[in-house]
Amino acid sequence: MEKLTRIRAERVAELLRRYMWARCRCVDGEATGEALSELTSRVQWGPCEFDGVRVELHLESPIVWDRNQPEFFSAIIERDDTAMLRLSDLDCWRNYVHCNGPMPKDRGLKLQPIVRGADRHYDERIDVI
Repeated sequence: MEKLTRIRAERVAELLRRYMWARCRCVDGEATGEALSELTSRVQWGPCEFDGVRVELHLESPIVWDRNQPEFFSAIIERDDTAMLRLSDLDCWRNYVHCNGPMPKDRGLKLQPIVRGADRHYDERIDVI
């Protein structure tokens, strides 16, 4: 039984790592820097959290929620097509996370550049300490 738990923990750790990488590439989360063996050990011993991502080994899906990026979680894990309409290549990102497919080359979100020139006042003095 312990061997089956270890195998399940390895698969969950791989899924978590792919999810974190996808989140990092698409919406600027943190990718986990831990070795796969360390992730496996942490997941194996019970519910845990990685940068706001809750993981529970014996649930389906093992990634329960993402406190920091709930829309991304809904789009990728729950497969909600309306959660992140600006995410390009959504199917490719889901394939990467769920099926260990190739990582899409695109960074994910299509954002409009923010023009902040109106926020700046040239007559204001900036003190540098």
